[in-house]
Amino acid sequence: MLKDSGENGMNNARHREDFTQYDTARRHGNACFMYSHYNDLWLGVLSEGNRFLASGHHQHHQGNGYFSLTCNKQKEDDNRFPRCEKITKTSCTFDRLDPAIKAPRVVIVGAGIAGLSAAHRLHQCGIRDVVILEAANRLGGRAYTCTFEGHSVDLGAQWIKGATIANPVFNLASQEKLLLIPTDLVKPFRGTFIHSDGTPVPDEIRDKSARIYRTILCHVKELYGDPDETAIHLDNSIWTFIMKHIELETSGMGAAEAEEVKNVLSAMMNCLKSSLGADLRDVPVDLHACSRPCLGGDTYLRDGFQSVVEAMANVVPKESIKLSQEVCSIKWANTSHEEGRVVVKTIDGNAYNGDYVIVTVSLGVMKDRHEKLFCPMLPDRKVEAIERIAFGNINRVYLLYDKPFWIKGEGTLRICWSADELADADKWVRSIGLIEEAPGHPKALMFSIGGPSAICVEQLSERCIARDVTNLLHLALNEPSLPTPNKIMRSSYVLQTSCILFDTINAVQLCLQAAAA
Repeated sequence: MLKDSGENGMNNARHREDFTQYDTARRHGNACFMYSHYNDLWLGVLSEGNRFLASGHHQHHQGNGYFSLTCNKQKEDDNRFPRCEKITKTSCTFDRLDPAIKAPRVVIVGAGIAGLSAAHRLHQCGIRDVVILEAANRLGGRAYTCTFEGHSVDLGAQWIKGATIANPVFNLASQEKLLLIPTDLVKPFRGTFIHSDGTPVPDEIRDKSARIYRTILCHVKELYGDPDETAIHLDNSIWTFIMKHIELETSGMGAAEAEEVKNVLSAMMNCLKSSLGADLRDVPVDLHACSRPCLGGDTYLRDGFQSVVEAMANVVPKESIKLSQEVCSIKWANTSHEEGRVVVKTIDGNAYNGDYVIVTVSLGVMKDRHEKLFCPMLPDRKVEAIERIAFGNINRVYLLYDKPFWIKGEGTLRICWSADELADADKWVRSIGLIEEAPGHPKALMFSIGGPSAICVEQLSERCIARDVTNLLHLALNEPSLPTPNKIMRSSYVLQTSCILFDTINAVQLCLQAAAA
């Protein structure tokens, strides 16, 4: 019923190039779990930076001090990722702890990807006296794979962003044989584009809209590092910036064609909203431009993202991981030699002493508890960052059917809303940009939703969600006989004080005012 729109040729070429490079490295024994000071998971162990972990984002970061690489010969390939002459089958060579020095004891709060990667890194550097405290009864944090009617589905992180050797998460998954074989890349403009009234979008309109969208995102990226451009767009949200460029790109088209292109772009913007977890009017365009994801495309995992979590956890001794240990107090800068410089206490009365503490909890938890959690309180600059940075909300919903009504491999649908339809904020389904087949589940569809609508999804009953989505599919596919899903599974990250970090326009203005004072 739904036909696949196919891959974009330019993206295909780029993906093939990246995988050719990766395959060459693999044949020469260089496919490694590569940590370097260019793509350093250590960046993610602080609460301000833990957004880099699950998606495999990286940034240029000169020097790690205590954990620096011994190699001083880094070569960049096409200015995308470094190559190191000391790459081995497992990892780059690190400066390990001096055997003559007593190893420090480290307490890590949180057993998500950030906490586990910190423990992994410490283990590589010879620091084994580590304890990880996790409030939940499982590992992974927002990387959460569960069973839905006999099949594994992800309620959190779903795929690896950046299928390239520059991404240490991808390298780990490759070494542990966690990837689908052949590797299944996520197509950026996958699916059939359909207007909300059921009218299909012609292929030429879809392709033209995709080119315009890529062009606009390139303009967004160009803002980063250009102070003149940044000053011009300082008060602009990414929504304002995109809409302005959409008007420019469609100004030479006929009225009907321009309207159709705008509707297709609305579906793509809804997907961006679901990725950021926030209304695009709240996200400043210049700071969104600073995000630099790994190249190489996104790829699925054979058994869900929990397999990456387990691979990381396998390096850490089981006795070092303490589940159901909610931390209520972190006493740092302690002067007692008997207790240690750090004392971390849990709500059930346990106390863990250490020389260092690494806190990897979400920004939502930090906002809610930092005043009571830390003793003494955090420095003013840390508190200011916690209070000013905002966090978005994303939830994922799975719809289970007795029998799939779509053709396997062709069940991906993009809803193209008009401007008038999007203006009706009371209808949460208008925030859905993409409904697709659930990876690994033959009888389920899924969609992700971000911003205020993600909160609405948590508050609705399963019956209401099933009804609203079914009504949407009836209209979009002109098929009133489509069945209602018999079961719903959804995440609930809003209630768990999560989720994705972003700087608000107001926060940027406040920071500039403080700097000028």
